[in-house]
Amino acid sequence: GIGALRGRGDVTVKPGSMPQLFIDDVESFAEHHLLVDARENSRFTGKKEQFDHQAGHIPGAVNIPVKEFQDANGTIAGPETVRDVLSRHGITDGRSVAVYSGSGLHSSLFLAVMEYAGIYGARNFIGGWSQWSAIPTKPIVRGE
Repeated sequence: GIGALRGRGDVTVKPGSMPQLFIDDVESFAEHHLLVDARENSRFTGKKEQFDHQAGHIPGAVNIPVKEFQDANGTIAGPETVRDVLSRHGITDGRSVAVYSGSGLHSSLFLAVMEYAGIYGARNFIGGWSQWSAIPTKPIVRGE
């Protein structure tokens, strides 16, 4: 998990170094690239929403819950296993990807796991579902 990444001690974070996707660009991005929703499937489909204004997901998004990279104890799988999971979903090095979650916790972990597996450059839509669902004019999809 994150503790193992911290324990490595070889990570340097610089302000402004994380590629981001901003709310005004999300719909266009989703039409041409891969937009990943890292929340639980029940939140993605709109069956359960205990945190945000509305239930569902952003049109064009695919659901890859961050827990797909974790074992029963919450430990992140090894880089090869992570790459296999990502590949099954069409994510390979060089593919234009952006990730969101509710408020950014799961999307940040998803991006860290991608880099742990050697796949760099994905963007984080930091505002995520919390920002999107709070705007009444934004389209929302429920179901798969």
